[in-house]
Amino acid sequence: MQPNLKEIAEKLGISSSTVSRALRDHPRIAAATKARVKAALKEYGYQLDPIVSTGMSRIRKRTFYRETIAWCGDCPPKDMPWLKSFFKSLDEYGLRLGYKVEHYNLLKASKRELNQLTRTWEARGIRGILLGPFSHNRPPLRFAWDNFAWVSVGHAPDKPTLHSVGRNYELDIKNALIWLRQNEYHRPCFILDPEVAHIFKEPLLSAALMFQRNHPNACPEPYFELSDNGGHDFDDWFNRNRPDCVILPRMLQPHSPVVAFKLKTLKQVYLSPPTRSTRPKGPYFCARYDMIGRVAVAMLHLHLSDSEFGLPDCQQVVKLNSTWTLD
Repeated sequence: MQPNLKEIAEKLGISSSTVSRALRDHPRIAAATKARVKAALKEYGYQLDPIVSTGMSRIRKRTFYRETIAWCGDCPPKDMPWLKSFFKSLDEYGLRLGYKVEHYNLLKASKRELNQLTRTWEARGIRGILLGPFSHNRPPLRFAWDNFAWVSVGHAPDKPTLHSVGRNYELDIKNALIWLRQNEYHRPCFILDPEVAHIFKEPLLSAALMFQRNHPNACPEPYFELSDNGGHDFDDWFNRNRPDCVILPRMLQPHSPVVAFKLKTLKQVYLSPPTRSTRPKGPYFCARYDMIGRVAVAMLHLHLSDSEFGLPDCQQVVKLNSTWTLD
């Protein structure tokens, strides 16, 4: 029986990784070491499998192509600059696994458009779809689900049930509440910006109700949705609840002088980073879009490898916490 590379490395007094690199003519391995390794292989009758060696070399050099997968959203990636690291991650990690990622965006999500998109994917031999994130509230989608492997990214739909990868809003809000309590803020409120309601309403409302139930001294109405009525409802709500801090989806654009004045008196925590032109008035979270992209590709790769197409019998959900920046 011929020895394996580990045994040969032990006989030569070098590491297995050095033997492996020597066989690939790695430039960092000395010529004398390469010669010793090749002589030892010849002496022990060790023969490399040329097919495996060629395949592994292509994978290491990232020239290995497996198949093409699709990303589908409601607007082109260039129109979502905050997701730049996400799309970069899709391309780079997809390349490592042998996938080329093509981008497709929906216009109206009509039945005709979805059917046309399905036919395009089938004609191009695309079997795996990454669905989202969506920049706006996602309309109901009626794809031919059975023909593809799916992974939903970002705000997962209630129906149909898909494997999904996204942000752990619940953990982010929990960490914000812990930090506020440690800094002697005990009456938080949760205020929703209507422009991002499709993303933040559910986690903010859920957190508000949970906090109210578990803390006897909580605000009687800890959750509030902003409107365009000049801030009168907000003023009444604020006076009834008397919060000392607030968790917001993002830095608010001025809704009204009343809202701006009242919020200025509160310690603020944001679930999204500020824009380049604004200075944060409190701690904020940054979603780990690069990691979300990597995990989404890895999950889709798993289901393609297992030939798992259509709607899953058992849903897999991965949620990643965000990075936390203090002011």
